[in-house]
Amino acid sequence: MILDHEKLHRDMLIKLRKEGKTQIQGAKEMGLASSIFQRVWSYKDLKLNTYLALVSWLKKDVSFYLIKQ
Repeated sequence: MILDHEKLHRDMLIKLRKEGKTQIQGAKEMGLASSIFQRVWSYKDLKLNTYLALVSWLKKDVSFYLIKQ
């Protein structure tokens, strides 16, 4: 399985826009560094705890952003 970075990043930005928040504010809510948005956009590998924080913040199932090969 691989991570669908584009889908994840798009949903992150949509959530921020809907809530009128900055990337810094969103990252703070998740307990992550604001660089998380750049990491996802750049297709960087994520640690499991980071991925879990992201999907929890987005209120999605853990498998929602995974692509089966």
